Amino acid sequence: MTPRARPGGAAARRQVRRSLLVALGAPVGLTLALSLIYYPVATVGTVLDRNTFEKLPVGVARGDLVGLPPRQVDRPAGARPDCEYYTDGNFPLAQPTWRLCFVDGRLVSKERVDE
Repeated sequence: MTPRARPGGAAARRQVRRSLLVALGAPVGLTLALSLIYYPVATVGTVLDRNTFEKLPVGVARGDLVGLPPRQVDRPAGARPDCEYYTDGNFPLAQPTWRLCFVDGRLVSKERVDE
């Protein structure tokens, strides 16, 4: 006597597979969608390109620097308060890349941040 599959067994297995795919795929899809939304919001107005960074002259007053983005990225924990941080547009986290430090309103150092 051979065992017989229950009627609807194949449909039930397909439903289980479909549910499993949704359960595993939904978080991945949501994470991807959120990162694609987060990135432009996090970087708008904070991207300082390499050429502009390299042309910034040390010793110049903050108000005379040309080409700086209108806003900064969030300062890393423990960062010096007299420094400004910008990103080079790195994806996906938009982490600080450039650090510009000022004393008495003048640029005294500029460097790449590798934290």
